[in-house]
Amino acid sequence: MELEDIKLRAKIPEVESFEMGGTGTFNPVPVLQHLWEQTECPDNSKLKLPGGVPEGYRNGNIHDTGLGLKTQQYCEENAIEIGRSQNQLNDPPLNDKEVVTAIKSAYKGDFYKKFPIDPVLRHLKDFTYWHKLTQKQKLAYVWMLTDTNVRENIYNGERIRRNQFVYGKFKTPERWGFKQDTLRSIMDKFANDGIISRRVISRGKKNIFTIVTLLSFDVSTHQDTHTFNEE
Repeated sequence: MELEDIKLRAKIPEVESFEMGGTGTFNPVPVLQHLWEQTECPDNSKLKLPGGVPEGYRNGNIHDTGLGLKTQQYCEENAIEIGRSQNQLNDPPLNDKEVVTAIKSAYKGDFYKKFPIDPVLRHLKDFTYWHKLTQKQKLAYVWMLTDTNVRENIYNGERIRRNQFVYGKFKTPERWGFKQDTLRSIMDKFANDGIISRRVISRGKKNIFTIVTLLSFDVSTHQDTHTFNEE
């Protein structure tokens, strides 16, 4: 649709003005279907099962699945059936008795599976640079991680790409809870240490904001976050 067509339909009060199908039909509009498929996010609410492991890892993999299912309060009978389905992906599959034994073993005792924290924060555990920072510097680094884009967007006419965020001279220190001079010194350190790069956006003779690129970690590696495949 052309921009004027979109504006016209936006003024129609009926819900159907934004239906996916064409007017009076149940056929999807190709251009809308393409946009939908390109921006669709995965359904993270459904149980994800590891599988397809080779010999030597099969029993441990089934047992780990059992712990996860127990943690999520699946009954043992359902866990055994799920374990059997998962086992079919292994190369070669275990015999049924081994699957049942592994699941039953996971359901004994009080131990529950520990799920790891978001990988955006998990990498800090082994990040030597992080452990050498002061408390204020650590706080600023975490703020950068939470502000950094995992997908592109447009801000004030500028394209903010993945691993980038907008830094305002006044608003960012206020929002992060820092004095302006303190945060500026911290950001200077990050830039000098190769953790970030910065590009100042100016209009006329006035600096409007800064686009900061995080260089120390790729936030788009988050396994459950959808990112665009096309520019």
